[in-house]
Amino acid sequence: MGLISRPWPEEGQSLDCYLRGLARNNGFQSVDLMVSCQLQEEVKLKDVSGVHLLHMTGHVMTAERGVQLLKDDTYDENLYRYYYLLLPEYHLRSKEHYCPQCMGENPVMLAKWNIAWLPMCLKHNCALEAVEKEDVHLLKHGGVPKNIRLKAAANDELYIDSACQAQAMLEVALERQSALKGADQHTVLKVIDDTLCRCLGLDDIVQLKGRKKLYPMRYFPLNYRDTLRMLECIQSQDLVV
Repeated sequence: MGLISRPWPEEGQSLDCYLRGLARNNGFQSVDLMVSCQLQEEVKLKDVSGVHLLHMTGHVMTAERGVQLLKDDTYDENLYRYYYLLLPEYHLRSKEHYCPQCMGENPVMLAKWNIAWLPMCLKHNCALEAVEKEDVHLLKHGGVPKNIRLKAAANDELYIDSACQAQAMLEVALERQSALKGADQHTVLKVIDDTLCRCLGLDDIVQLKGRKKLYPMRYFPLNYRDTLRMLECIQSQDLVV
């Protein structure tokens, strides 16, 4: 039986957020149950692709609009489409992240918050927060995570401001890169990987993948100095195209 309520996702909405809304609006107790019932197969949530969403909702997700960071099923490796960029799985966070102030204004999780090298909210000049276990129930029922973020120490404010400035320049470069509709997109990803290798003193990305539990993309430290360092290293590569 198809879904009765099938709203179009909001611009840039994350997959997890969109699926939670579909499950809630259609009376399913969990996202996993909804996905397995609709697809008639066991599919991990991180493996849901545009083809799967088309089957479930009838909506065609494109690079220009719809849910972002869907798995791209045209390649063997785990790649996730963010507009016209194909990001490897290890560039994404292991936990959902959010901006408390953005969620207070509009309770929609954005896909870009799950990209580890975009760790700041430029609208509110703050670091993104991780969704903790106690917040999952709230999200399931349409609520928002409790804003338990401690106020940044006075000596961290400078790092936060500088990190936001560095990320703003990076996002401008990414927008220009995306406008090329995929052309030379590997330039962006190579700069990100090279930056991490250099920061960790490794020779190549193969070594970086081999130490997954210490990989700063998947397990990004909530340390403003390290955040600023990474963003400044990326920015120094002159990503503007």
